[in-house]
Amino acid sequence: MSDIASFRKVLAFAPQPSILLQVVNHKIVIEVANKAYLQLLDANEASIVQNELFFTPNFRVSDINRNVVLQLKESIQQCIQSNISITLSEQPFTVYRVLQNKIEHFTISFTITPIAGASSSNVTLILLSLTNDTEKTAAKKYCEQLHKQVQDYKADIAEIESILRIGRWEIDVINNKIHWSD
Repeated sequence: MSDIASFRKVLAFAPQPSILLQVVNHKIVIEVANKAYLQLLDANEASIVQNELFFTPNFRVSDINRNVVLQLKESIQQCIQSNISITLSEQPFTVYRVLQNKIEHFTISFTITPIAGASSSNVTLILLSLTNDTEKTAAKKYCEQLHKQVQDYKADIAEIESILRIGRWEIDVINNKIHWSD
């Protein structure tokens, strides 16, 4: 129990949404949830702690979230068996929740860290950290849109120059080069 008490103190100051899990009778039970995690789920600690992961009152596994839940459960089991941290961020997950009759979605990635007990090398606790990638994903899409607009603009300029039989040139002062259009 001292492990859980010390992790509770550490997680209280963690800015990243995190929970401490414990395997109890083949069930993954939430032992500690920090403030950032509670805010993300719009829940209070009493409604989450000592509940099985994904079966808390405020979290309903919808068909949309089912694949996220299955992959996360599978990864947690791999983490327990291999005693190696796993990061699920190559393809962030989009998760949906309903708050006050409004559907919200956010993109998250997970890091699963096994913690061996003091008296054995078996995994007794698991630290699950979430990263909200919503803003990063939106920024990436915006950059891709801007890149496409620039490419379209360059193609339009080249077509106009070709039709009008004109060209343009630019001087690169830093590299001492002149660039001519076709």
